[in-house]
Amino acid sequence: MNALNGPSDPAGLPWYFFVRSILESSSSEAAVSTVESSPRALTANAAMITAEGPLNLEITPDSVKSLRAESDGVLVHTNHCVHPTLESNNSEYGDRIYGQSFDRRDRGKAILAENMTTSKLTLDHAKALLSDHDGFPTSICRHPNDEPTTGWQRSVVSIILEPGDNRMHVSNGNPCENDYETYYAG
Repeated sequence: MNALNGPSDPAGLPWYFFVRSILESSSSEAAVSTVESSPRALTANAAMITAEGPLNLEITPDSVKSLRAESDGVLVHTNHCVHPTLESNNSEYGDRIYGQSFDRRDRGKAILAENMTTSKLTLDHAKALLSDHDGFPTSICRHPNDEPTTGWQRSVVSIILEPGDNRMHVSNGNPCENDYETYYAG
Protein backbone atom coordinates (compact mmCIF):
# COMPACT_ATOMS: atom_id res chain seq x y z
CA MET A 1 0.00 0.00 0.00
CA ASN A 2 1.23 3.44 -0.79
CA ALA A 3 0.26 6.95 -1.75
CA LEU A 4 -0.41 8.03 -5.32
CA ASN A 5 -0.76 11.38 -7.06
CA GLY A 6 -4.37 12.41 -7.27
CA PRO A 7 -7.37 14.09 -5.74
CA SER A 8 -8.77 13.79 -2.25
CA ASP A 9 -12.26 14.13 -0.82
CA PRO A 10 -12.73 15.02 2.86
CA ALA A 11 -16.16 13.32 2.82
CA GLY A 12 -14.64 9.90 2.03
CA LEU A 13 -13.35 7.18 4.34
CA PRO A 14 -9.68 7.22 5.39
CA TRP A 15 -7.25 4.84 3.72
CA TYR A 16 -6.81 2.47 6.68
CA PHE A 17 -10.47 1.43 6.62
CA PHE A 18 -9.83 0.13 3.10
CA VAL A 19 -6.64 -1.63 4.13
CA ARG A 20 -8.58 -3.51 6.80
CA SER A 21 -11.47 -4.35 4.46
CA ILE A 22 -9.02 -5.66 1.85
CA LEU A 23 -7.22 -7.82 4.41
CA GLU A 24 -10.52 -9.22 5.71
CA SER A 25 -11.91 -10.00 2.24
CA SER A 26 -12.44 -13.63 1.29
CA SER A 27 -11.47 -13.05 -2.36
CA SER A 28 -10.01 -10.43 -4.65
CA GLU A 29 -13.50 -9.83 -6.07
CA ALA A 30 -14.84 -9.15 -2.56
CA ALA A 31 -11.94 -6.76 -1.86
CA VAL A 32 -12.58 -4.79 -5.05
CA SER A 33 -16.33 -4.71 -4.40
CA THR A 34 -15.87 -3.41 -0.86
CA VAL A 35 -13.54 -0.64 -1.95
CA GLU A 36 -15.77 0.31 -4.91
CA SER A 37 -18.92 0.49 -2.78
CA SER A 38 -17.53 2.92 -0.18
CA PRO A 39 -16.78 6.65 -0.41
CA ARG A 40 -13.00 7.12 -0.66
CA ALA A 41 -11.05 10.05 0.81
CA LEU A 42 -7.85 9.93 -1.20
CA THR A 43 -5.83 8.50 -4.02
CA ALA A 44 -3.83 5.43 -3.03
CA ASN A 45 -2.47 2.12 -4.21
CA ALA A 46 -3.15 -1.38 -2.88
CA ALA A 47 -0.92 -4.16 -4.18
CA MET A 48 -1.86 -7.71 -3.28
CA ILE A 49 -1.17 -11.28 -4.17
CA THR A 50 -4.22 -13.38 -5.02
CA ALA A 51 -4.92 -16.94 -6.11
CA GLU A 52 -5.02 -15.53 -9.66
CA GLY A 53 -1.65 -13.79 -9.28
CA PRO A 54 -0.69 -10.19 -8.50
CA LEU A 55 -3.45 -7.57 -8.36
CA ASN A 56 -3.01 -3.86 -7.94
CA LEU A 57 -5.81 -1.40 -7.20
CA GLU A 58 -5.38 2.26 -8.00
CA ILE A 59 -7.97 3.91 -5.78
CA THR A 60 -9.24 7.49 -6.15
CA PRO A 61 -12.30 9.22 -4.70
CA ASP A 62 -14.00 8.73 -8.09
CA SER A 63 -12.81 5.29 -9.22
CA VAL A 64 -11.13 1.98 -8.48
CA LYS A 65 -9.00 0.59 -11.29
CA SER A 66 -7.48 -2.89 -11.33
CA LEU A 67 -4.11 -3.80 -12.80
CA ARG A 68 -2.92 -7.37 -13.32
CA ALA A 69 0.53 -8.78 -13.99
CA GLU A 70 2.12 -8.37 -17.37
CA SER A 71 2.68 -11.39 -19.65
CA ASP A 72 5.82 -12.34 -17.69
CA GLY A 73 3.74 -12.71 -14.50
CA VAL A 74 5.32 -9.66 -12.86
CA LEU A 75 3.60 -6.54 -11.57
CA VAL A 76 5.77 -3.62 -10.46
CA HIS A 77 4.11 -0.54 -9.01
CA THR A 78 5.49 2.51 -7.23
CA ASN A 79 3.95 5.89 -6.34
CA HIS A 80 2.36 7.03 -9.57
CA CYS A 81 -0.79 6.06 -11.46
CA VAL A 82 -0.28 3.47 -14.19
CA HIS A 83 -3.85 2.70 -15.27
CA PRO A 84 -4.47 4.52 -18.59
CA THR A 85 -7.56 6.32 -17.27
CA LEU A 86 -5.65 7.68 -14.26
CA GLU A 87 -2.30 8.62 -15.83
CA SER A 88 -3.44 12.26 -16.08
CA ASN A 89 -3.17 12.42 -12.26
CA ASN A 90 0.61 12.21 -12.66
CA SER A 91 0.78 15.56 -14.43
CA GLU A 92 -2.24 17.23 -12.85
CA TYR A 93 -0.95 16.45 -9.34
CA GLY A 94 2.73 16.21 -10.34
CA ASP A 95 3.91 18.32 -7.43
CA ARG A 96 3.07 15.32 -5.25
CA ILE A 97 5.08 12.68 -7.15
CA TYR A 98 6.68 10.59 -4.48
CA GLY A 99 10.40 10.11 -4.82
CA GLN A 100 10.88 9.95 -8.55
CA SER A 101 8.43 7.10 -8.82
CA PHE A 102 8.93 6.53 -12.56
CA ASP A 103 12.65 5.83 -12.15
CA ARG A 104 12.06 3.49 -9.21
CA ARG A 105 9.44 1.52 -11.16
CA ASP A 106 11.77 1.20 -14.15
CA ARG A 107 14.61 0.07 -11.87
CA GLY A 108 12.39 -2.54 -10.19
CA LYS A 109 11.26 -3.92 -13.55
CA ALA A 110 14.87 -4.10 -14.76
CA ILE A 111 16.06 -5.94 -11.65
CA LEU A 112 13.23 -8.48 -11.90
CA ALA A 113 13.74 -8.98 -15.63
CA GLU A 114 17.46 -9.58 -15.10
CA ASN A 115 16.83 -12.12 -12.34
CA MET A 116 14.10 -13.89 -14.30
CA THR A 117 16.42 -14.56 -17.24
CA THR A 118 19.03 -16.28 -15.07
CA SER A 119 16.86 -18.18 -12.58
CA LYS A 120 13.57 -18.40 -10.73
CA LEU A 121 12.93 -15.39 -8.52
CA THR A 122 13.92 -16.11 -4.93
CA LEU A 123 13.45 -14.51 -1.55
CA ASP A 124 17.01 -13.20 -1.81
CA HIS A 125 16.17 -11.56 -5.16
CA ALA A 126 13.21 -9.77 -3.54
CA LYS A 127 15.33 -8.63 -0.59
CA ALA A 128 18.01 -7.30 -2.94
CA LEU A 129 15.43 -5.42 -5.01
CA LEU A 130 13.89 -3.77 -1.95
CA SER A 131 17.36 -2.85 -0.62
CA ASP A 132 18.55 -1.40 -3.95
CA HIS A 133 20.30 2.00 -3.79
CA ASP A 134 20.83 2.61 -7.52
CA GLY A 135 19.93 6.24 -8.21
CA PHE A 136 20.34 7.37 -4.59
CA PRO A 137 19.02 9.61 -3.11
CA THR A 138 15.80 8.64 -4.92
CA SER A 139 16.45 4.90 -4.96
CA ILE A 140 14.03 2.06 -4.20
CA CYS A 141 15.43 1.82 -0.66
CA ARG A 142 14.88 5.39 0.53
CA HIS A 143 16.91 7.19 3.19
CA PRO A 144 16.58 10.74 4.50
CA ASN A 145 19.06 13.04 2.76
CA ASP A 146 19.76 16.64 1.80
CA GLU A 147 17.77 16.60 -1.48
CA PRO A 148 15.43 19.61 -1.00
CA THR A 149 12.18 18.19 -2.39
CA THR A 150 12.36 14.49 -1.50
CA GLY A 151 15.03 14.24 1.21
CA TRP A 152 12.43 13.67 3.91
CA GLN A 153 11.21 10.41 2.32
CA ARG A 154 12.30 7.07 3.71
CA SER A 155 11.43 3.40 3.51
CA VAL A 156 9.37 2.70 6.61
CA VAL A 157 8.58 -0.98 6.03
CA SER A 158 9.43 -3.70 3.55
CA ILE A 159 7.10 -6.68 3.06
CA ILE A 160 7.65 -9.81 0.98
CA LEU A 161 4.84 -12.34 0.63
CA GLU A 162 5.23 -16.01 -0.25
CA PRO A 163 1.57 -17.05 -0.51
CA GLY A 164 2.31 -20.58 -1.71
CA ASP A 165 4.18 -21.22 1.54
CA ASN A 166 1.90 -19.09 3.76
CA ARG A 167 4.86 -16.88 4.71
CA MET A 168 5.35 -13.17 5.07
CA HIS A 169 8.68 -11.43 5.66
CA VAL A 170 8.64 -7.96 7.23
CA SER A 171 11.49 -5.51 7.76
CA ASN A 172 10.76 -2.58 10.06
CA GLY A 173 12.38 0.40 8.36
CA ASN A 174 15.01 0.24 5.65
CA PRO A 175 15.58 -3.38 4.60
CA CYS A 176 19.26 -2.69 3.98
CA GLU A 177 19.66 -1.91 7.70
CA ASN A 178 17.11 -4.21 9.34
CA ASP A 179 16.60 -7.95 9.17
CA TYR A 180 13.35 -9.42 7.95
CA GLU A 181 11.16 -11.22 10.48
CA THR A 182 9.26 -14.19 9.09
CA TYR A 183 5.61 -14.86 9.94
CA TYR A 184 3.64 -17.99 9.08
CA ALA A 185 -0.11 -18.26 8.50
CA GLY A 186 -1.93 -20.89 10.51
